[in-house]
Amino acid sequence: MTDHTRRNVLRGAAAITAAGTLAGTGTAVRPAVAAPSAPRRFPFLKGAFEPVTEELTAFDLPVTGRVPRALNGRYLRNGPNVLGLEDPRAHHWMLGEGMVHGVRLREGRAEWYRNRWVRSSQVAKKLGEPVRVRCRRTTSRATPM
Repeated sequence: MTDHTRRNVLRGAAAITAAGTLAGTGTAVRPAVAAPSAPRRFPFLKGAFEPVTEELTAFDLPVTGRVPRALNGRYLRNGPNVLGLEDPRAHHWMLGEGMVHGVRLREGRAEWYRNRWVRSSQVAKKLGEPVRVRCRRTTSRATPM
């Protein structure tokens, strides 16, 4: 990683300025647009931020290291998870449909893992499922006597 000292910042600015003009003529040159086949980096689509693409249920999970035997219960995480990414350039790791992940720990074992999308009407449509109709609360004002 480059050290962001004043000298390095000024060098970078000078290099950009020099690359933007024809040598010694002062004529501006537009930078070439990268070809669509050129590899691009999308940091929010790799590693820990990579979206989960399907709902899973797994049992008797392998454990690296050791889970304390006294640690019993469920670990749940609710957060964004994109479903059907149309344009990776517009994606951000905090945007997307909701997904709940859960792990059951018991007596030093990871018994199961499950994940499910939160079933909004948009998620149901994307998954090809029927849209559930919610029963909305009705508020009625009391009629004066």
